[in-house]
Amino acid sequence: MANTEHLAKQKKGIRVWNKWRNGNPEINPDLRGSDLKGADLIGADLRKTDLKWADLRRADLKGADLSGTDLRKADFRWCDLNYCDLSETNFKWANLSNADLSGADLQKSDLRMARLLGANLDEASLWRVDLSDANLSGATLKRAFLWQANLAVSSLRDADLREANLSETNLFRVNFSGADLSGADLRRAMNLTATQLSKAYSLYQTKLDPEIIQQVNKKYPRLLDVTSVEAGVMS
Repeated sequence: MANTEHLAKQKKGIRVWNKWRNGNPEINPDLRGSDLKGADLIGADLRKTDLKWADLRRADLKGADLSGTDLRKADFRWCDLNYCDLSETNFKWANLSNADLSGADLQKSDLRMARLLGANLDEASLWRVDLSDANLSGATLKRAFLWQANLAVSSLRDADLREANLSETNLFRVNFSGADLSGADLRRAMNLTATQLSKAYSLYQTKLDPEIIQQVNKKYPRLLDVTSVEAGVMS
């Protein structure tokens, strides 16, 4: 499992850890399976660290650098990843339910089959992220940047996607049931159908390609109407 020397360095605190990382750039730390529940890792240099199977529930990683890190099957439930660098990171099968990823940089990361139920991804950068078969039910992605992301077969049930950018995104068989897409940009999205959007909570001011708008207007006009949104809020 984890390298005992590397784990001992981490236990000495962020200042010691970051100094060690700066002095040993050739070392990729091995913290596999570590118990880091509730750990204070604010601003930690965790680039290219092996954290597979690690338990990071409720850990504070605000502003940390986890770019290029292996986080497969790691547990990040209720973790604070606010404004972290998570670019080109492997989150495959990881559990990020109820985690705070607002403002985080997740560009080109692998989140296939990850669990992000109730996660906060507001204003996160998700350019070219692979979220295929991921579960984002109840997640908030307000003003998130998902351009050219892969969301195939993912669940966005009851998700908040207001003003999110999903242009040129692969939306094959995405579950939009109850999702709020008000003001979102879905232009040039791939594999998107009006039937998928019919289950959404709202499409008020959503940017769509002309053929999709035509189909929605014909079959599901209420979704484009602000009054349906107001009625939902009042109920």
